[in-house]
Amino acid sequence: QKEATSPKEIIRINAGGAATEIDSTGRKWLADQGFMGGRPISGNRFFGNSGFRWAPTQSNMIFMNHDEDVNLRLDEAELPASLRFVHPRLDEDQNGVATVVEVARFDAFILGQPQGSELKEELMEDTAPSEPTIARLRKTLDAYEAEADRLDAEVVVQLSTAKQAEWSSYLFTVIAMMLAALSFGHLLTANPPRRQRWAQIDASPIATRTVIESLVLIGLLSCVDLLWTTTMSTEVHFQEMNPVGNHFLLEGASLTAFKVVSLASALALLFFLRKFKGAQLASWWTCMVCTLVTFRWIVLDSAMLS
Repeated sequence: QKEATSPKEIIRINAGGAATEIDSTGRKWLADQGFMGGRPISGNRFFGNSGFRWAPTQSNMIFMNHDEDVNLRLDEAELPASLRFVHPRLDEDQNGVATVVEVARFDAFILGQPQGSELKEELMEDTAPSEPTIARLRKTLDAYEAEADRLDAEVVVQLSTAKQAEWSSYLFTVIAMMLAALSFGHLLTANPPRRQRWAQIDASPIATRTVIESLVLIGLLSCVDLLWTTTMSTEVHFQEMNPVGNHFLLEGASLTAFKVVSLASALALLFFLRKFKGAQLASWWTCMVCTLVTFRWIVLDSAMLS
């Protein structure tokens, strides 16, 4: 066995030993340091046979310097009495030990604070930190826990928002499917007029009611298309195929205002001309196009969710 001395403390090392031991006189002998497989380990922050090597860019994790049994898990008893208040607050999973990851988070937080490097140096140099150092450490630990609570709250809000968005999307998709099915049934029962002059007038109640029904469905399906377009336009992979709509999206203009004005104008014109065969035929085919577009949106939305 060999013994190393320093002005501050005595470090006793059991040469070749794999674990910390207490001899008959009560002296502590640490496991062998800095060797692994018969070779010295350079740049090692830990004692023992673990051979744990730190990359130059990694932080040293100040409290892990007290890991006496070299198991990369910090027990509260391993810390000096003045620092033991730190352990239960770093033990996030409450399993009785602070792991390397748990300590590293706080270590990185310290370095990110004003004068954090100075605090870290004081904690690494002093076995028993001074009262001002402990006070700064408590304040930093309070800020660390406050930041962790804030991030946890943000995660909860994000998960809740995502869940609500998921249910809203599902409900919206179901409504769109019902409208598309209703519109498809309307198209099957309302056959378009054929081989008739567009200027010919058909003022029968069935013809005019069919036009009104088509216009209502066109308006509803167009709203579905607008809502889906404005929602999907925020996605990176989405591209509006309509060149006019894509121009409005790229220029930052109001696509909603453009579509609302153009839709209202078209519906008003078809309603005003509803007694003409041309308007009756145009309303039927426009309703068909809107129905097909809605079905395409439903397929696209289902593919994206899968």
